[in-house]
Amino acid sequence: MAALHGVTMLPASYGIGSGDLADALRRQGTSLEAGDVVLVRTGRMSVWPAHEAFLLDEPGLTREGAEYLARAGAIVIGSDNVGLEQHPSSDRENWQPAHTFLLAEAGIPIVEVLNLEELAEARVYEFLFLGAALRLRGAIGSPLRPLAIPIAKR
Repeated sequence: MAALHGVTMLPASYGIGSGDLADALRRQGTSLEAGDVVLVRTGRMSVWPAHEAFLLDEPGLTREGAEYLARAGAIVIGSDNVGLEQHPSSDRENWQPAHTFLLAEAGIPIVEVLNLEELAEARVYEFLFLGAALRLRGAIGSPLRPLAIPIAKR
């Protein structure tokens, strides 16, 4: 997303909607198909570990953006920010509308705090995603070791 807008990092509280996602796919020359894992780069990792710059008023997915990805068949959605979605929320009645939709309504797992800087710099847009999780029976959240193995070069 940051590259789509010609910036290193999206502005504070920027909401990523369906138009942004469709434009990013076109820019990359990729398509979203059923069964894909989608990783969204806001650029927030570029300021890590500066806590205030990384944590406060983060750009991220809106509910509309989350619905777009779910309808297109995404099975996991991740991002480089701490909460995946736009904060503060634009919905006054739900402080995490993308989480609510993805987890409770669509059943789509979320991965957060991904370092996507090297993939973005190398313009690697398609890769085999492996998420090596801890073996915790009944857990609802756990760290994982994400691995990206490029399958196509542009």
